[in-house]
Amino acid sequence: MRLRRISTILSLILIAVLRGTVPEASARAINYSFNHIDSNEGLSSSCVKAVYQDSYGFMWFGTKNGLNRYDGNILKRYNCYDYNLQRGNNNIGALYETPDHKLLVGTDRGVYIYDFEQDRFDYLDAKSADGTSPDDWVQDITSDRDGNVWILIPNQGMFRYKDGEMKHYTVTGKVNDKNYTAVGLCSTRAGEIYAVTVHYGLYRYDSKVDDFVKVGNNGAGFREFDNLVLQIVREGVDGNLILCTQEGLLFHYDISTCTLTKLPFTQSGKIFARAMMCVDNEIWLGTQNGLYIINRVSGHEEFITEAIDNPCSLSNSTVYYLYCDREGNAWVGTMFGGVNFFQRHGFRFDRYTHTGAPKSLTSNRLRGMTKDNDGRIYLGTEESGFNVLDPSTGEVVRYDNGQVSLTAKTYGDNVYIGYSRYGTDIIRDGKVVANECANIISESASANSVYSFLIDNYGTRWVGSDWGLFKAVSGSNEYVPIDEIGQSWIFDLFQDSRGLIWIASMGNGVWKYNPSTGKFKHYPYDEQYSNGLRSNSVSSIMEDSKGNIWISTDRGGLSRYDAGADRFETFSIEEGLPDNVVYDVLEDKNGMLWFGTNSGLVKFDPQNKSSLVFTTRDGLLSNQFNYHSAVAGDDGYFYFGSMNGLIAFNPEIEQASDTIAPVYFTSLRLADHEVMPGVENSPLDRSIMFTDCVELPHDFPGMTVGVSSPTFSCSGSVRYFYRLSSGDSTWLPLKDNQLSFANLSPGDYTLEVMATNGRVNYVKKLKINILAPWYGTWTAMCVYLLLLIAAIVGWWFWYRRYKERQLKEKEQLYKVNKEKELYENKVSFFTELAHEIRTPLSLIDAPLQAIDDLDVEDARVLRYVKVMKQNTARLLNLTGQLLDFQKIGADKFDLKFEKVDITSVVNETLERFEPAMALKGKEVTKTIPARTIYAVVDREAVIKILSNMFNNALKYSDTRIDMSLSADDTNFVVRVTSDGGKISAENSLRIFEPFFQVDNKADNNGVGIGLPLCRTLAHLQHGSIEVEDTAEETNTFALTLPLRQDGVEIAAPDAVQSDMDEYIMKEDEVKPRVDAAEQSYSILLVEDNEQMRDFLYDQLSRNFVVETAENGVDALDKIKEHNFDLIVTDVMMPKMDGYELCTAIKEDINRSHLPVVFLTAKNDLDSKLKALKCGGEAYIEKPFSIKYFHQQILSLLENRRHERKAFLKQPFFSIDNMKLTSADKEFMDKVIANISANISDENFSVESMADVFCMSRSSLLRKIKTLFNQSPIELIRTIKLKKAAELIQEGKFRIGDVCYMVGINSASYFSKLFFKQFGLSPKDFEKQCKAKSQNLVSSESSDNQFVTSPNKPAAQ
Repeated sequence: MRLRRISTILSLILIAVLRGTVPEASARAINYSFNHIDSNEGLSSSCVKAVYQDSYGFMWFGTKNGLNRYDGNILKRYNCYDYNLQRGNNNIGALYETPDHKLLVGTDRGVYIYDFEQDRFDYLDAKSADGTSPDDWVQDITSDRDGNVWILIPNQGMFRYKDGEMKHYTVTGKVNDKNYTAVGLCSTRAGEIYAVTVHYGLYRYDSKVDDFVKVGNNGAGFREFDNLVLQIVREGVDGNLILCTQEGLLFHYDISTCTLTKLPFTQSGKIFARAMMCVDNEIWLGTQNGLYIINRVSGHEEFITEAIDNPCSLSNSTVYYLYCDREGNAWVGTMFGGVNFFQRHGFRFDRYTHTGAPKSLTSNRLRGMTKDNDGRIYLGTEESGFNVLDPSTGEVVRYDNGQVSLTAKTYGDNVYIGYSRYGTDIIRDGKVVANECANIISESASANSVYSFLIDNYGTRWVGSDWGLFKAVSGSNEYVPIDEIGQSWIFDLFQDSRGLIWIASMGNGVWKYNPSTGKFKHYPYDEQYSNGLRSNSVSSIMEDSKGNIWISTDRGGLSRYDAGADRFETFSIEEGLPDNVVYDVLEDKNGMLWFGTNSGLVKFDPQNKSSLVFTTRDGLLSNQFNYHSAVAGDDGYFYFGSMNGLIAFNPEIEQASDTIAPVYFTSLRLADHEVMPGVENSPLDRSIMFTDCVELPHDFPGMTVGVSSPTFSCSGSVRYFYRLSSGDSTWLPLKDNQLSFANLSPGDYTLEVMATNGRVNYVKKLKINILAPWYGTWTAMCVYLLLLIAAIVGWWFWYRRYKERQLKEKEQLYKVNKEKELYENKVSFFTELAHEIRTPLSLIDAPLQAIDDLDVEDARVLRYVKVMKQNTARLLNLTGQLLDFQKIGADKFDLKFEKVDITSVVNETLERFEPAMALKGKEVTKTIPARTIYAVVDREAVIKILSNMFNNALKYSDTRIDMSLSADDTNFVVRVTSDGGKISAENSLRIFEPFFQVDNKADNNGVGIGLPLCRTLAHLQHGSIEVEDTAEETNTFALTLPLRQDGVEIAAPDAVQSDMDEYIMKEDEVKPRVDAAEQSYSILLVEDNEQMRDFLYDQLSRNFVVETAENGVDALDKIKEHNFDLIVTDVMMPKMDGYELCTAIKEDINRSHLPVVFLTAKNDLDSKLKALKCGGEAYIEKPFSIKYFHQQILSLLENRRHERKAFLKQPFFSIDNMKLTSADKEFMDKVIANISANISDENFSVESMADVFCMSRSSLLRKIKTLFNQSPIELIRTIKLKKAAELIQEGKFRIGDVCYMVGINSASYFSKLFFKQFGLSPKDFEKQCKAKSQNLVSSESSDNQFVTSPNKPAAQ
């Protein structure tokens, strides 16, 4: 009891102290302005039933529709649901945090425990000994100093919970009686638990009896509570209890003396109380109709209710819950308006706005502010005159004259308010006593706006307007303009401590005026001058306590004038200000500058040039302020007018404390899904708030981290920065309290977030480990290393085996290459040998044919010649095989498929060998079917195969040769069997290899290419040739070929064998006639082989004029010296071969007309194509027929002669009908075109034409003579006569006119020439053309057809 008396005495002393501070505190009325947190900010419901601040600083709001956490900026909603028990409830009525940091959430259906670390709700499913569990609606939750948790559930009673044990109390001992229901719970700082009941008074928990006992009159209770409904119990500032009834009666219960005292309250018994809290010397009482704040020291009662037109009032008058946080701030939960926040202590902004109340502002748009000598604040508005605020009462007196205020100044007892267009009002003692400057500029009211006003030290009045600067000396009312200023828009006037007058203009910078000298100095903005103003738009000028002049500008920041250097230092966004528009500046006692901008209120330190920025988040009504709207009150408060009302604050209260709220990571989102701890595949094993390290896979879809620092009091702009350190130390500004990262490479990172208020920093770190993909882990690296080592070892063994195998392959390849080289050398040798042999054979064969033509009658000579011809043919056949074999190896052998009578071919080929077989005593049998067998094959290739088979049988058989021919539906087979020595199985395969020969005693003069050639020819025809394995001691060669070839269609008649005899003239053939024309032809024979050259010369000289040359170079020299009609040349020659010679001839315009005939032993297709491409006219292979050779030459020459004759004698025979080379054709087209262009010019000559073609007269003569057998003059005449024939045929001109049109001046001479050229006179030619034309017309008319008559009918 003594301790309780001491406590009471101390409480009385505290109240006395508080009373001693009342007079000072009451000098200014408290401005209750609230910040609202409702559904617009994300609150889950506007009906707030519980408010609580946890140990981490976060505020929790329990609503009728969920639980919310608030950090001063962001609301996060929680679903109160136990996923394990599948039950939950979101009607939250009570919140409390236990000492072990678990948040108890009381709902309509019991209590849930929220685990901060696991971010999980668990239902409190404990039961008491009597089987009762707290599963009804929860009214309140608290704890005592012993760690017991007390849960009040009106419908069930009281529960005590500790260490998993639940104890149930009925409190009054009455069950199921609402009159005895406990409805209020309180835990005192002394650790005692009290409960109030509806009609049964106050109870206290007694631990000795482990039950609740009634308080008052030794357990009988207080009579004062009779017939009263107790609603709330709270502990007061003195440690005693404050009780409230439902009707609003307040009682003070002194615990030490057990005395009950009724507290004075004007609304006792008149209200419906819902909530109560005791803060310092105040009782906050929430009711159905508003909030009451009762000061127990002064007795003052403040009633606050909802005002729809006041954004700073209570958001709703029905107060559900009241809570005081650790900083002493008040939180008001309402039924329909969410949560209201009021900062009771520390730096805060008082707010005054326009509402429907009569003592509020007339407008929120304030412009022009000053204070009078009584400390009242004059507030000009932009739409409704001015207002006067009394800071001591907070009441506003309105003076709504409908004017637009521009400026306000106080001089002496007078307040001067300048208006737009209506001059200046002079106000004294709250009354307008005069108006002046109404016609300072013009009699028109629209031209007399006063933007600034000044009375200087000499009593001179200065007025700034949008038409310039004016002044009136003391004692005079006549204002005169200042010419030095002109018509600038003067926005502010200021006289500094040195007596200098500063003139600010909106558009022309600043002037400084010295009254003692009468001189003005202008400071305009100059972009070339870095130390000048940054804008010409100057709105305000002030002087600080150190004599510095500060100039506020639009879009140019804040400038400080340096009088010593006569220059300006400017501070803008680049120097850390939030905006470049700066309004009026105030200086506090500490030398700090305060000014408004368009982006908030700034506290600027001129010493260290740092800024602290306040915005609407800190309680401002607006971030945009206005001109001439800042004033320092007598109460120490600064007043600033904004676009949404007036704010007031005490600049002496420290804004930034030495502590700052901790920073937390509050959420982690991956791919827009919030990550919860404990769920499948979650990287969190507990809440991100308590996680120091997060591990994420390398392919995570993007990460967003929420950051929070619970701050509710106005402390300026707490700024946040972050860095993701992995070698980067740069801090980056953080916006929107969220950080997003994506595409981070595997590795370890440290995310650091720093919160700073300018004095204190707080850094929070989170390690982020981006895991490497499985193929990039250390285990994988080790596996890679082992695999690499294994690969190296395996590679080494493989490489050794590979090198050994490669060595063997090289040896084998070397052998193969040597064999191939030997084979190729053999083929090359025999091919070259064959080419060399064919020329001597031609020299043998051709004379033998010539001898046949001599009609020799000596039988012996004829027999010798026949033998020589047979052996020559055999050698030619052998060389032909060699050349064919070479073609096949070079893939140049072309087959000519045709439909062939196989039966006849086999019979004919065998008949050629039968005489030799009979001569050697070979018995020949053949088996050939009666029906004729046809097949699509290459006839010559089949004959070559059969000839080899019969020849081998002839050479290697002993006595007998059998031949058979058979066929089925697809193939025919020719078998040749001989009884010679049997070929072994091994040799039966190798016998078809080139140059392989079986060691046989028989006479063998072959080279080993016959059978390989046969096999290749058979394969090319999709057949085969092989040695059949038989039991008999005979050798059987079987040739199998298909009857038809895929993709080959033969529509021609059966092929008939043609042999070389067709190219040799028969004895009884008529010998060619040698006429004079032949004898006149000149031929150049080019051949390097002397014997062949002499033989050909002998044969050709009988019919032609022949010159010879040994090679191409010699031939070109002779062509330059002589005119030849034809060139015969070999291909392979020294110095210049035949191809080069032909190309040189065809490229020379003077000789390109010469025909070239190739005579060579090269019989492959490529050689023939090459000869034609370089311009050759004919290609004759060695050996050749002399008669064929002679006839080929004669045909080429005679065809050319006939073409020339037709060109000369036929009037419409065109040059296009002649067979000329492309070069000759181009040349002749140019010649004819040149003649045609000058056809009417009788002076056109050969010299003129030679000049056009850049040729000498002789060269032109030789060229034209060779092509047409005419001189150039004769050719010109021929072209003219041909043109005349065309003109006569057209029938448009008379013959007499035609001769002049073609350049012939004499008609008789023209007729003579025409007759000589074409064989008829011009008259007859004209008649002939008309007759043909009439016949053509009559013929067409009879057939009812119409066609245009031809331009060029054929001449007769």
